[in-house]
Amino acid sequence: MSIVSCHHVSAARGSFVTLGALMTNWTYAVSLGRERLKELEDAPSFEEIARSIATTMRVQCSHVDPCDEADGFKRFVACVVVERTLFDLYFNSYNGYRGWYFRSPTQGLRMNAVLLQLLAQRLMDFQRHEDMPPELVSTSLLAFSAKSWPAEVGKGFCLSCEGDWSAPTDDAPEILNGRWEVATAPNSRFGRKAPFLGRLRIMGAFVNRDGQEYVAKRKLNRAQEIHDVGWS
Repeated sequence: MSIVSCHHVSAARGSFVTLGALMTNWTYAVSLGRERLKELEDAPSFEEIARSIATTMRVQCSHVDPCDEADGFKRFVACVVVERTLFDLYFNSYNGYRGWYFRSPTQGLRMNAVLLQLLAQRLMDFQRHEDMPPELVSTSLLAFSAKSWPAEVGKGFCLSCEGDWSAPTDDAPEILNGRWEVATAPNSRFGRKAPFLGRLRIMGAFVNRDGQEYVAKRKLNRAQEIHDVGWS
């Protein structure tokens, strides 16, 4: 499958973890509470977290979303509900989704692909869409720029997929890793937080009938942005 360029349409609290020669400290603010800290510090592997999401999630709805930048491109989007402790491990633990992007953009993309591979079939089986055949749904979900993220307030497609994440009311860091809490980019005030929520939005890539993929301009640097500030 070819990727269409956006320029033209055709594109452990207090403990150290060793990353090669790099020693990284990933800690949390005590305001998260003893129980959450214990769960986060004992996080299983990302593969285990991803399998738990795939087997326990409750799919709320799915939709076909046309691209507003490139004619003929659309993506498959679904909202799922997960248990909050599992969301915490997925989004806020060192072994979780953002933890792998923190290691490197490449590692984050690799784990993102692992998760989408595990979720794709269940999402496809939930609901069929006349304007997007199953083979194109699969292409969308398994393409390079497909992703998962907390479901944000105001970005849903129906009442069933209304999100539960909204902008924090303060800038106090909750994840301390020597990078995100000192970053100054606007999104860093979101990235240093550790939201305790229960909804994920799974967003396939924008694809056309020929299987070409279009990456929206504002998301070209998504992996690097998560690496740098914890948010995109």
